[in-house]
Amino acid sequence: MHSYERDEEAWKEPGGIQYEQKICHPDGQAKVYEIVKAPQFDKKGARKYLVTIGRDITTRQEMEGELQETQEQLWALYNNSADPISLLSLDGDILKANPAFYDLYGYRSNPESINIFHDLTPEDIREETKNVIRRAKRGEQVIDYETVRKRNDGELIDVSLTYSPIRDRNGKISGISAITRDIRDRKKTEDLLRRSEKLSVLGQLAAAVAHEVRNPLTTVKGFTQFLQDKSEYTGLMLSELDRIEVIINEFLTLAKPQAVTFKEEDMGEVIKNVLSLINTQAALNDIEIKTFFEAEKLTIYCDSNQIKQVLLNILKNALEAMPCGGILVLKTRKISSHFQIEVIDEGVGIAPERMKKLGEPFYSNKEKGTGLGLMVCYKIIEEHQGTITIESKEGVGTTVKMSLPIFHSEQSP
Repeated sequence: MHSYERDEEAWKEPGGIQYEQKICHPDGQAKVYEIVKAPQFDKKGARKYLVTIGRDITTRQEMEGELQETQEQLWALYNNSADPISLLSLDGDILKANPAFYDLYGYRSNPESINIFHDLTPEDIREETKNVIRRAKRGEQVIDYETVRKRNDGELIDVSLTYSPIRDRNGKISGISAITRDIRDRKKTEDLLRRSEKLSVLGQLAAAVAHEVRNPLTTVKGFTQFLQDKSEYTGLMLSELDRIEVIINEFLTLAKPQAVTFKEEDMGEVIKNVLSLINTQAALNDIEIKTFFEAEKLTIYCDSNQIKQVLLNILKNALEAMPCGGILVLKTRKISSHFQIEVIDEGVGIAPERMKKLGEPFYSNKEKGTGLGLMVCYKIIEEHQGTITIESKEGVGTTVKMSLPIFHSEQSP
């Protein structure tokens, strides 16, 4: 619009007009001006003159542009962040949160209200959470605070939180920002590393201790057998010596290096051989074993003796978990490039607090157990590049899933 057109527009508006206009200076620089045009009339209403005021707003406009760009970048970072971000009131109410927050905690977008203390924090650690929030309210930044939070469905998850105070233009703390990191995968990795370290240390210990104990044990056992008919206590002594020998053998299985022979084996035959060893014990305990083989024959690359050891241990544990009898199910199937064996019992089950310690040395649900049997199973399956997962519910039973990769001979470990 030309200047004279703006003038005419201003004469028509008693209060005047205001607009922005880019003006080129003689030196070639282009500046942006904020222009105000205000009409002045005489007593008869005739035009007297037009007041025009111009102010250079180039710098302000550039700053506003930069601010707008920064705001857009921050919004994109906030909205698309993989880490959940939320803004809290000083009372712990969630005022605003990004999509990752709702995904992690299982809430729909824009819920009516979420409070960090009542909705996200388990009851037994609410006081601890309140203490952390008090620190943020005092102006302290709380970094990488590891704790547990509760999802909308009640599931407890491991998280790391960073709380930072939010101040208004007067410097007063008006809220708190919270960045959450889901550390469940990291916790699992740390648990696997700890378990691997325990296996390594125990393997070194086994090699040293087992050989030192085995020689005198053989001598003691021999003399005890010689005196068997001369004392009423020798039977008990021999029983305990047999138990010590079993423990030592389990220790030796953990020792490295081992003579492991991998070759192509028919898993159907391997499982049938193991079942032939366990069927009698199952029948004596009034337990029926049902098998469901998706494929009668499936060849994998493994050490069959070690796989038999794992299966025997898992099946033996399942039988011992069913003192009143019942049905024990064994299933096999091929899933992608893996062969899965599933053992399902109707036993007493395992308490949640005990599940976390399964596979650790010297931890066992059995009165006289050492915990080494299951630990050996984990070690063997790891060496076969497979996995073992255990799911259990008290009073219902336990399911053990063993997954092994299907290798061809040219892919042997």
